[in-house]
Amino acid sequence: MEINDLLEPNKVYETQLMDAHHQNAIDWFEELTNTSEVNIDANRETCKNYYKTEKEINEIKKKITGIKVGRGFAIFMLVLGIILLGVGVFLLVMLKDMGNSQSQLITAIIMLVVGLGMTVGAPFIIAKCNKLLKNNNAIKQKLEEKAEQLLREAWAQMGNLNELFDYNMGAELVKKSAPLIQLDPIFDVKKYAYLHEKYGLMPNNDENISTLDCLTGSILGNPFMFEREYEMRMENYTYSNSITITWTTYTYDSKGNRISQTHSQVLTAEVTAPKPNYYHSTWLIYGNGAAPNLKFSRQPSNINSFKDQKAIDKYCMKHQDDLAKRAQKQLEKGKTYTPLGNTEFELFFGALNRNNEVEFRLLFTPLAQKSMLDLIKDPHPYGDDFTFIKEGPLNFIHSNHMQNANIFVTPEFFMGFDYDKMKTNWVNYHDKYLASVFFDLAPLLCIPLYQQYKDINYIYPGYFDSNICCYEHEVMANKFDERLLVHKRTKTPAIIKTNLINKVGDMDNVQITAHSFDRIERVTVISKMGGDGYMHDIPVTWYEYPPLINYTTMAIKEYNKTLKQMNEELYSNKEFSSFINNKSKNNGIIFQRGLLSFLTNNNVNENDVNALKNILKK
Repeated sequence: MEINDLLEPNKVYETQLMDAHHQNAIDWFEELTNTSEVNIDANRETCKNYYKTEKEINEIKKKITGIKVGRGFAIFMLVLGIILLGVGVFLLVMLKDMGNSQSQLITAIIMLVVGLGMTVGAPFIIAKCNKLLKNNNAIKQKLEEKAEQLLREAWAQMGNLNELFDYNMGAELVKKSAPLIQLDPIFDVKKYAYLHEKYGLMPNNDENISTLDCLTGSILGNPFMFEREYEMRMENYTYSNSITITWTTYTYDSKGNRISQTHSQVLTAEVTAPKPNYYHSTWLIYGNGAAPNLKFSRQPSNINSFKDQKAIDKYCMKHQDDLAKRAQKQLEKGKTYTPLGNTEFELFFGALNRNNEVEFRLLFTPLAQKSMLDLIKDPHPYGDDFTFIKEGPLNFIHSNHMQNANIFVTPEFFMGFDYDKMKTNWVNYHDKYLASVFFDLAPLLCIPLYQQYKDINYIYPGYFDSNICCYEHEVMANKFDERLLVHKRTKTPAIIKTNLINKVGDMDNVQITAHSFDRIERVTVISKMGGDGYMHDIPVTWYEYPPLINYTTMAIKEYNKTLKQMNEELYSNKEFSSFINNKSKNNGIIFQRGLLSFLTNNNVNENDVNALKNILKK
């Protein structure tokens, strides 16, 4: 893949990347298969028998359901038969005392005969159904035991392969398919310093936003980061309750008769109170020193809704004058806005709020305009679904497709018991992974100056306050069971924030702050005037959300091992277990992506760091 190819991201994806990445995913899975030495044929046979058994279980469940329905009907018939017998006997007694009519006598006899038949026959049917249920339940139990055994066997057959799945495999595969895109195993503290000092990326200090996941990398030497956020917004929520009132009014007709009329009315009362709501969002943040003073934003357009190019041209002709009017209004406000000659680009890319016309034109040359239009006009795979915000040297991309994508899966996502399904899942996931990542980067790739710009390498200071960057602190804190971190009265989700306490050797002591809310029921009585002329009290139940804060400490360090090595070397290590038991809180420990963290009863010190270092060396 050449640099110039990237100016046409849709084309390079469809002609080069898509098929190459698909094949690379297949090849890598087969390499894992060969390494694991799993017996594919044996697994297929086991799974075949398992699915066959599952089918038999479902069939017998349907049969059991049918028998239960039949038994229920028989019980109904038995009850009905008893009732008919009783009614029939009652009618005969009544006819004997009161005299009889032939029709009534026939009715009573029919009820007796039918009732007798039901009461005699129904128990036989019920007994038969019970016997069938007993036999079929026994068969079902045996089939379920067989299915469970086959499932255990299938999992065992795939055990060696499941052990090989690890974090960052998606990133490694992208680097193989598209070497110009480099993805990092973790958000390195040096890269954070680079983004912070050179481009102004700020630490994640907002108490209402927590970083759930992050993935950093670079393209053509310029750094970027995907960040998955969890945000709390306090929003007004309206609670309501209604009561129905009735009253009677009286009138007189023309003859003087008093007529009453009943009226009803629904009275509704409302209480509005703040309530926390929680949202997920994924952003791409990209640093580039080109056009460092330029700021603008654009939203997804409706260009993909147009039938053809003719319809687009017609729209542009209709709204071309709007751009000239905007330019005049901006001039009257003392601001400068000069429309580009490319009306189609101006209308559909937007960015009409740009603050620097010279730098905007440096970025969006005629070639860049063409590339961007080609990208947003092509509805495949995602079309124009992205927001693009530029704040000086930092660029922010928020796409609809990335909100539904998951580029942060854990190894468990790939694990399974059915080899063929695991392979399909693996390949499909990585196909979507590349598409999601690449088309978030695509709007940036359309700009030639971004590809040509090579920043001077940042001179990293010799000392950093922490071993692990603040974003990774928060990511790892979010991996713990939330119940270990929140206040005991918590009734809502929590926003997890972190602050560095200190650095001790190669470990960081970090304070975790869990922001959450209690939920207290309140009742407010509101009086409203009814149509009857009286005030009526309407109780409205609503909820107050008092904020709660809870603090926990965490220790974190780099431990550059695979998940398989971690499982083999540490979890079976008695010294490590003893260390964690003594030092950790609730045995809370997390390992992923080469980072090891655990909740602590108190901060780790140099003796703890040295002790753990000696354990890990072994």
